[in-house]
Amino acid sequence: MSAPRNIDYLLEEIITLPSLPATVARILELLNDPDSSLSEVGKIVSGDPAIALKTLRLVNSAAYGLRGRVTSVEHAVTLLGAKVIQNLVLTATVLDTLSSGARLLFQHSIAAGVAARSIMRSHIFGNVLDPEEAFAYGLLHDIGKIILEDYMSDELVQAEDLSRVQGLPGHVAEREVIGVDHAEIGGRLAMNWRLPDSIAAAIMAHHDLARCKDDEYLPYAAMLNAADTICVAAGLPSYEGAVADDANGAWQVLGITSPQIPAILDDFFASIPEVEELTEAVS
Repeated sequence: MSAPRNIDYLLEEIITLPSLPATVARILELLNDPDSSLSEVGKIVSGDPAIALKTLRLVNSAAYGLRGRVTSVEHAVTLLGAKVIQNLVLTATVLDTLSSGARLLFQHSIAAGVAARSIMRSHIFGNVLDPEEAFAYGLLHDIGKIILEDYMSDELVQAEDLSRVQGLPGHVAEREVIGVDHAEIGGRLAMNWRLPDSIAAAIMAHHDLARCKDDEYLPYAAMLNAADTICVAAGLPSYEGAVADDANGAWQVLGITSPQIPAILDDFFASIPEVEELTEAVS
């Protein structure tokens, strides 16, 4: 090969990072603006038929158990609240970005959001991140795999085969075959989408905590590392036969000890039906 397969080469010669859809960008902008209202968000959501339909399906799902059927999108947005709408919009965006063969990856992404939420619900690490915000981090953590699926699918399959044959974590095999891993690609995509620096840094470093150059963001990367490991160990991997990371370093960063982990796992397993519920709502 004439050029090194580093991140800059791939982004210049092979991969084109997609832009965040304009409607989604506007919704996220409003949700992060303290001066905006859910009414304004509701109007934007109402103007996008696909997101509006997903919003109504979610608010009327069994997970919310409302007595009467909600037919107004703006009312649905108010009932669901800002954090849930943010998660819904990001989930729909991830789904729309996926290729048709990546359903296992989509399920893994939602499961990682649930696992990240369970970690933050434990309050062992304190209240540095709202559990619903943690869900969004988990949901987006493997978005770089979507890009590799779209642009380098054959090589990604080779990396997954290498992972299975040699018992390597997927990100290690990706670096062997492709030259970079999905975390690095995903971090660049998060920056391209102008997501918060904490999310971009966490995605970038979730398989290699040493990549986190800002100690402020290190706990978020550790949370994603632990959440990803929980999902793979629980049989919810991003691809068949995936090998889990050793999350000991992540638990240490989070200050979570072995006796405290079972409570987190209990919360995660109790929440697994929500993975199916959300998958159905946005599909």
